[in-house]
Amino acid sequence: MSHPLLDRLTALLFERRARGWLVGGSVRDRLLGRPSPDLDVVVTEDPALIARVLADRLGVPFFALSHEFAAYRVVMPEGHLDIAALRGGSLEGDLGLRDFTVNAIALPLEGGEIIDPHGGVADLEQRLLVPVGPDAFRDDPLRLLRAARFIHVLGLKPGRGVDEQVRRQAFLLPEAAGERILSEVVLTLNDGRSPGAFRVWRELGLLPFFLPEVAVPASLRRADQGTTLLGHTAAALGRLEDILERPGKWFPGPWEALEKRLAVEVDGMVPRPVALRLAVLLHALGWAAVPSEHGAEIAAAVEGAEQVRNICGRLRCSVALTRLLERVVRELPALSFLSEGPDGGREPARYLREASPFVPECVLTSAAHLLALSPATPWRKTADELLTEWARRESGQSEPFPLDGRLLMAELGLESGPFLGEVLREAGLAWEAGEVTDRRALLEHVRGYVASRRGPGPRGIINGPNLN
Repeated sequence: MSHPLLDRLTALLFERRARGWLVGGSVRDRLLGRPSPDLDVVVTEDPALIARVLADRLGVPFFALSHEFAAYRVVMPEGHLDIAALRGGSLEGDLGLRDFTVNAIALPLEGGEIIDPHGGVADLEQRLLVPVGPDAFRDDPLRLLRAARFIHVLGLKPGRGVDEQVRRQAFLLPEAAGERILSEVVLTLNDGRSPGAFRVWRELGLLPFFLPEVAVPASLRRADQGTTLLGHTAAALGRLEDILERPGKWFPGPWEALEKRLAVEVDGMVPRPVALRLAVLLHALGWAAVPSEHGAEIAAAVEGAEQVRNICGRLRCSVALTRLLERVVRELPALSFLSEGPDGGREPARYLREASPFVPECVLTSAAHLLALSPATPWRKTADELLTEWARRESGQSEPFPLDGRLLMAELGLESGPFLGEVLREAGLAWEAGEVTDRRALLEHVRGYVASRRGPGPRGIINGPNLN
């Protein structure tokens, strides 16, 4: 078991006359031949001390994962090492507290035979998922979702009666902390095609207990679309995967900028492709509020964004992830409306302004949604143009906006307040839509707009003489 980081840890434990074992997913993935940059170790010494000394020697940071369970993480550029205290009074006791037999396997750091008291190696060879004990799910309800992840990601099959056991105890899942549920969902959506994860969650009866808003009755349909909500969500997830696999096929203009964007995490925890999968998973929430009203897309989007806000609060999503998901759901109908309207004008500029700073996420989610509804793609040209313009602006190729609030206040006699914000929005749209192309023309446009908005009598926000 040669690994530079483990070699340093083994030497440190030897100095401290302590022992350590590689455990859990680290051993499981090695036996499966899966690459795993993250390592899990249990030690007989104080894990906080070991983590601190090791991190100091390596010149890298470490932090506490859980003071309650005495677990600490040493962060390396190529992965991380989690060091935890031995639980249960012995290695066998520690392994007996773990979730599934395939994770209850240990390897001594100093060398030696695999320690496998629960038959995890045999279960792994047969691709079986078996809980270590009868109370595994009651002891930690998050294991219900973890079971779904191992079925989806590792291709394991539930052992005899395990799938029924998960269904019977699925009601326990809300007892797990929201942030732990989110973390497990993110891990599941980060590996394998997302329609498979969605299917497993539904088959195991878990969806109603962590995303009840999505788990609407399978018979609920949009009368104008002729599809069930669950069926549409599954189809849209599949179309998103098609787009993510080959963004250049769908959007040849901005594909390089898209690939760079997809490589940037949303908040340090959620990879951007996972955020997009979450967005598509939640994108049709508003349909349940307006299931049969033709042309109610905007009302559905507003309702959906509100539900997203509630879900993100429950799962304790970061501010960045919450803003992304809300914006994507709110802007869902806009791409279709744009493609049905005349080319050019200020509506594309308005879209880019309203969707910012999540233009790619809004466009890709809408594209997956529309592809799931129909193979026809009249919106594709519009989507490519929007993304191309977004990429141009991101690269700094667009002309900077030549006015600011203070200038308008000085030259047009405007006071700070809502009307100033309205004027700046109008100026920005006119500039971004190409209606004006230089500072003088833009200033004249703004003067005309302010004059047209002046009402009779004093408004308290415009100084009349300065408008002439």
